[in-house]
Amino acid sequence: MVFPVAIILTAWLAGVGPGLFATAAAVLLGAYFLVPPFHSMRIDNLSDAIGLLLFAAAGVLVCLAVRALHLTLAGEQRGRSDAESALRRTSQLEGLATALSKAQTPAEVTNACLSELLTAVGADAAALALVDDSGSQLNIVGALGYHDPDVASRSHAPMVVKTVLTEAVRRHTPLMFLSQADRCIEFPDLLLDPVLAEGEGGIVLPLLTSGRAIGAIGLSFHNAHSPGSDEQDFLTGAMRRTALAFDRAQQYERAERARADAEAFRERADLELRERQKAEEALRESEARYRALAARTNRLYTLSAGLSEAITLDAVAKVIVWHGKVVAGASAASVDLLVDGPQFETLYAETYPPQIAEASRRFPAESGLCATAVIESRRAVYIGSFAECNSATVQRCGVR
Repeated sequence: MVFPVAIILTAWLAGVGPGLFATAAAVLLGAYFLVPPFHSMRIDNLSDAIGLLLFAAAGVLVCLAVRALHLTLAGEQRGRSDAESALRRTSQLEGLATALSKAQTPAEVTNACLSELLTAVGADAAALALVDDSGSQLNIVGALGYHDPDVASRSHAPMVVKTVLTEAVRRHTPLMFLSQADRCIEFPDLLLDPVLAEGEGGIVLPLLTSGRAIGAIGLSFHNAHSPGSDEQDFLTGAMRRTALAFDRAQQYERAERARADAEAFRERADLELRERQKAEEALRESEARYRALAARTNRLYTLSAGLSEAITLDAVAKVIVWHGKVVAGASAASVDLLVDGPQFETLYAETYPPQIAEASRRFPAESGLCATAVIESRRAVYIGSFAECNSATVQRCGVR
């Protein structure tokens, strides 16, 4: 029982080679110590020889079975490891997609992308560059993990200059190098971007949307880094989602800018419309005043012309009454002359009832009359309503 256990343990712990060696050693030791004649390698009995052969065959089969079991276990372990790695990458990709879905502006997309990528791939620093609207320059719009992120974020490179970042944008292909020496060998004609100078290794991934490159992401590692196939698949998916998020954020920003411009234009249009309405109203008021002034001027001119043609006192009074009513817009008018007494004599009256006109042909200049107030103050008296006409100050309006 000792030899089979030793063979199984050796094959299980050390592998098929040591297991076969243990099988051969067990056969030799058994032939020397257990098969007569003892302490000799000579075998006289055929059944003993067959037993040793069967033992050796069993040992070989055990070694082969253990090897097959090892291979099966190793395959299952690799499969489990690959599944765990795929699950981890999927979770990281979902986390990136969730962060990008919450971002609305390009700045928010930049921060979400860089922070998720640094954690997912274990990079020491990351920077994101975008091509400007003219397509002539690549500008760094965000950086994380650098000693001076402000300096890194202010970096830019003309597209005509061959650097690692600009070349990745032109080729639409990821570029990577394990070390600075490897970079000099792989890309001898490319200049090194400042955002990739702090680390030893680097990965540059272009952002592609609708067949065009809108920018690139640079990942920097202090030590040499060679991404595996699962990491490359993750980075490819991350770049695709980041490019779509940037395109969506830029469209959203343009829409918001257009909405703000439209709102500002509407406010300016409303202001200009109000100003125009005020100007039109002022113009209408000015036109009305002008027409009223022209009408009054014409009436005064007609009055002046009539007065210039009147010769007698009665004619002058009639002209004053006829044209004065038109000038003042009055419904009735009279001309009273102060004579000795002192009394007022009505030279001419029009539109008054006959009884009032007959009674007012001559009346005394009593205090409280409008006519008397005009004579005493030598100023015109204006009465806006009958309430003023019936007040204590002015008892009558010149006629009874």
